Amino acid sequence: MKLERTLAPEPGRVFFAMPYGTKPTRDGEMFDFDDLYEKVFVRAVHQSNMVEDRADHIFGTTVGVLDAVWTGIQRAEVVVVDFTTRSADVALEFAWAAVLGKRMVVLTQHREDLPVDIRGDIRPLIYSMHGVGGVELMEELKQQLQEARDQVKAEKTLVTIDNDPSTALRPATVITIDGDHAVVETEERGPRRFCVLSGDDVTYNRIYRDMSKFCRVGQRLNGAIVTDFNGGVRYSLLVNEDNPWPGILANYPEGTSFRTRVDNFRDGIGAFAEVAGKVNGLVLGSRDRGRDLGMGTVIDAEVFKVEPEIRQITLRLHTICSASSPQPVPPRNGQPVPHAVSGGYPAVGTRLDGRVVKIVPEAERQGGYLLVKLDGPQHWPTAMLHCTKMTSDLRHDLNHGYVELDEEISVEVVQVDPFRRRVSVQDLPDTSDEAAQDRAVDEVGLAAAA
Repeated sequence: MKLERTLAPEPGRVFFAMPYGTKPTRDGEMFDFDDLYEKVFVRAVHQSNMVEDRADHIFGTTVGVLDAVWTGIQRAEVVVVDFTTRSADVALEFAWAAVLGKRMVVLTQHREDLPVDIRGDIRPLIYSMHGVGGVELMEELKQQLQEARDQVKAEKTLVTIDNDPSTALRPATVITIDGDHAVVETEERGPRRFCVLSGDDVTYNRIYRDMSKFCRVGQRLNGAIVTDFNGGVRYSLLVNEDNPWPGILANYPEGTSFRTRVDNFRDGIGAFAEVAGKVNGLVLGSRDRGRDLGMGTVIDAEVFKVEPEIRQITLRLHTICSASSPQPVPPRNGQPVPHAVSGGYPAVGTRLDGRVVKIVPEAERQGGYLLVKLDGPQHWPTAMLHCTKMTSDLRHDLNHGYVELDEEISVEVVQVDPFRRRVSVQDLPDTSDEAAQDRAVDEVGLAAAA
């Protein structure tokens, strides 16, 4: 991933860099860090009138946890680091926070878990959960959070080195073209240098199988010489381009419905509709529909498949919107403007049923979730039901394989972000008589056991 400072710190936000799940500690005991987070850390943050953040709670973490970590660290006012278990991931997150000059609170159950090279420079909060240790930790954490906020500290940004020789732009001239690659000669002093420009080093929008459709012999290009992990050298036009595919995977998972418009129609292939940035999606079954799917036609579509390895998105067409639609899509800035801008989303607090279209159980350092297709208009986006918004029963079923595709669940809308096309929901507890009887039996059993 490419580290760039894109977010400013948000007052009152606390990011936690810590182990997840149940892990063995130095003394050999199994320790539940998720329980520590929910019962101690979150409460301490709330009592300090602040907001907690953790990588597995950030929308989109299923694409890349490191991206979520970087987002969380950037926007945090304070970063809390727990070095217990000597996790390499936590050490990396600490290093990133240090690079940005973040205010930090460092915790550990054992001083020996601190990295050797920082033990003499940091005064950690040593904690134990035995006895009243949890209460003491909560109070001490609240005090250190306030002390961290009171520090006068200027954060840092990251600046690109303009004269970095490894990515400096070098003009080149196309010498020959052969199928999916071209040979170019770079313009530099000394001996002539030849490099290969392949069809997947031209643009993130597509892969050229025939480079003659992109360039011609004698054409001058402006790219850079890059070295891959195996030591191979090639010519690339992507050096200063941002890769949009991680974001596409996060924001447009399969099954996502949205409103967009046709950007291009290619005879014999079909219509291409805007998805994100300069990346378009091919509308399935549109090859012979040039008459009603011309450029600029507004449509409601659903993501059928996203294939970053071949840089291709395919869409299912739901509805062709009329030209007189009262909610036209204006020119976009990086993404299509969603239908929600004109009130086409469910309101926060709305209770309705939905159908499970994707299941991701919780895993190491990654929050589980369900994608739910809500009962409503086709243009509504697929809703995110994160594990932290689930009832205990549903969360148990998620992690034990009891949730099935197409299963219907009742949910309540808790957050709507129309410009990012995101709807978050929480599931509603089962209030049926049968469920109530089951809970009553469970409560009686617990009371008897006590």
